[in-house]
Amino acid sequence: TVPRTYEEAAAAYGLVTGCDKITGGFARLFSDYAVTIVFSFFPVFLAVIISTKDRYAKISELIYTRKAAGIKIALMRYLAILAAVMLTAVILSYISSATVWGMYTGMELDYFAPLAYDFGWIMPSAMIAAAVGMFLTELTNTPVAIAVQGIWWFIDMNMGMESVSASYSLLRLAPRHNADTRSYFRTQDFIDNFSNLLANRLLFVGVSVILVIGTAIVFEAKRKGKFNGNEKIKRAFANIRNR
Repeated sequence: TVPRTYEEAAAAYGLVTGCDKITGGFARLFSDYAVTIVFSFFPVFLAVIISTKDRYAKISELIYTRKAAGIKIALMRYLAILAAVMLTAVILSYISSATVWGMYTGMELDYFAPLAYDFGWIMPSAMIAAAVGMFLTELTNTPVAIAVQGIWWFIDMNMGMESVSASYSLLRLAPRHNADTRSYFRTQDFIDNFSNLLANRLLFVGVSVILVIGTAIVFEAKRKGKFNGNEKIKRAFANIRNR
């Protein structure tokens, strides 16, 4: 239980119904779990699969001869990955939110809140996971990106165990804001930390863009025969696979 005066409870309720319009609080709760458990890690698998498909299909050399610029190829693949990931996120968020809409009949709800949190909160984490997958796969010709992102995700998730209620630090892969209806969604805490969350999300978007550009640079170098991945890493993974 949280002791509070009537005035404090009324102010918190006013934020939930006015600022959040009820659905914002549920959208934050979904985003907290979705980023932590799924969307900060699993997009790397899709990126690695797509990035290695050309080599396994033995058409890499054919693609190298195409006129399309490396940045265009890298960007189209990246956008395709993000489209698949975010379509899943949007569908799941609306399924999650719609289950509680009926509890608030007659109240003003923001039906676009899940969409806003999907793209503002979830997408930057999905972007960095996919970008790491594309860049390291193109750089090494191995699935090492899965291990790298997995270790990062594991460390970040265990850091969150000590700060499940809230964590908006600049380098958090999965920002935390966990609250249920009994705490009025902690809307004021979210408002107070919004600038920190915004800085975190913009940082991850910027790093993702840099990694996609780096992927295109490596692709162009391989196309010109100047680079063929890290042979030592390739041999190490080949030995692990053979064992």
